[in-house]
Amino acid sequence: MVGAGIKGQAALLRLDRGGAAQLFADGVHVIPHLDGTIAVGGTTEREYDSPDNTDAQLDAVIAKARAAVPALQDAPVVERWAGLRPRSRSRAPMLGPWPGKPGHYIANGGFKIGFGMARKWQRSWPIFCSKGAMPSPRVSGSRTTSRPTKNPGHWPGFTVTV
Repeated sequence: MVGAGIKGQAALLRLDRGGAAQLFADGVHVIPHLDGTIAVGGTTEREYDSPDNTDAQLDAVIAKARAAVPALQDAPVVERWAGLRPRSRSRAPMLGPWPGKPGHYIANGGFKIGFGMARKWQRSWPIFCSKGAMPSPRVSGSRTTSRPTKNPGHWPGFTVTV
């Protein structure tokens, strides 16, 4: 197994604060949207009974968000959801050929860093796919390195060695 799904739960509340900044308080993200809603989240669950059901853990997240932002006290919850985020065993992203599927590649497992890494993946993807080689990044201390690949190249944020 190369990783697992980590369950996350979040909610959407109705309160128009579209111009407000995002907030992270007491382990909870409070994210105002321009459409008059505010997203709050989320949980990080390695063990769960159902990957797509919400439960009391989300109730606790909503309560923490309301404590951090008093204006949310009476804001109605308009949506609740749960789902799985991919997480590799090492927490490093999984990037490379899909085993057993020639010509297919994987860019997954970024877990909570996926959005931040997306632009780097986007710029690097065509280079590695066209050269037929793909680095396998892994974390070593606080620096990300990769195993040697037959094609040298530079991947911003990663070191590709030959």
